[in-house]
Amino acid sequence: MKSKVTYGIWLDNRHKLKTDKYPVKIRITHQRQTKYFPILESKFAPLEFTTEQWELISKGNPRGTMRDIQLELNGVEDKVKNIVNSITNFTFDKFNDVLIGKKLSLLTTNLEACLKARIAKYKLEDRISTSANANSILNSLKAFLKDCKIERDIELSELSVKKLKEYENWMIKKGKSPATVGIYTRELRVMYNELIAEGILNSDCYPFGKGKYQPPKGKKVKSAIHKSEVIKILKFKANEQNKEAFCRDLWVFSYLCSGMNMKDISLLKFKNINGNFIHFIREKTASKNKTEKIIAVPMTDTANKIIKKWGNPNLKNNYIFPILDGSETAEDIRRKVCNLNGLVSDTIKRIGKTLKIKNTKISANSARDAFATISSMQGRPISDISESLGHSSISVTQHYLAGFADEDKLVWQNKLI
Repeated sequence: MKSKVTYGIWLDNRHKLKTDKYPVKIRITHQRQTKYFPILESKFAPLEFTTEQWELISKGNPRGTMRDIQLELNGVEDKVKNIVNSITNFTFDKFNDVLIGKKLSLLTTNLEACLKARIAKYKLEDRISTSANANSILNSLKAFLKDCKIERDIELSELSVKKLKEYENWMIKKGKSPATVGIYTRELRVMYNELIAEGILNSDCYPFGKGKYQPPKGKKVKSAIHKSEVIKILKFKANEQNKEAFCRDLWVFSYLCSGMNMKDISLLKFKNINGNFIHFIREKTASKNKTEKIIAVPMTDTANKIIKKWGNPNLKNNYIFPILDGSETAEDIRRKVCNLNGLVSDTIKRIGKTLKIKNTKISANSARDAFATISSMQGRPISDISESLGHSSISVTQHYLAGFADEDKLVWQNKLI
């Protein structure tokens, strides 16, 4: 006997948004378990309403735009009904796969359709930056094909070794760095590998590998900040009346906490503090690792002082720093962290200029670079540096440390005698 699945379009009134409205979601109930799924595409996005507006849309006879929204949501509900009825041995994962377009990929190997499915998949996983990156790849490929006078949807089999090399050259001419080209084409390679593994794409179509197309490995030359310069930044008399002192202290906190990036700092809660250590999982790698890799960061007196100076009230579920408030969506978090990164980078660059620090490319991420290089030059074991940075292997750390400019290596070399 087929177990019953109930479904509907529902105003998710569990958490009010900052707009004083609630989001509309797809609600599915199966075997006494209920899950909610976002409506990924809408002409009226964002689909957010007050309870009064929703009452009119869901039960009334609205006019104008509200009527159009009602008709669109009726269409969404029809689509949900068709998906539910088409699934044998229903599971939430199967429903999700069809909803995000994976079933479309099973029926077609169209390049645009497959990339759109990946964009939707990443959004559902709250991997907003990865989703944005996949969307950038899609837009880039569409522009490339348009320049090639190809104004139609192409199949994955048409993205040959020759065409990928042409795409690489096109991106370089458009000002993309080899590192960016590598990021874009590696994502395409991952997509091909997954589609072949799922039996969707024939391996004969695979354009990557030895003797075929290989994504470039762009090596970004970095310039390390020396310990004396870090101390200058720490002692700099920053303006306490605006964000300057706060941004400077966040940069110092990042340096003292094993190069923790701004997103991980933003997500820290007081429950992450255990005695004299902060324990956290890097957001960047959390979705890639089957087993959670917990990083333990020893707390220094200076790091503790920064928390006491700028931190929220010390409650277990409170964020340590007043950057997020807990009401944010994944998109909101990405936006706030991007803004914070820009603000810290601008502030630390301005401070660096005032202090006449030679590294003109100093940024928020320079704190991570400084932690790695200074630790290495002071003789800290590379295995410990690798663990502190949250790298997947020592070889990743070795490559990371190898990316610093020769002039910096010469400075360190001269300090040997």
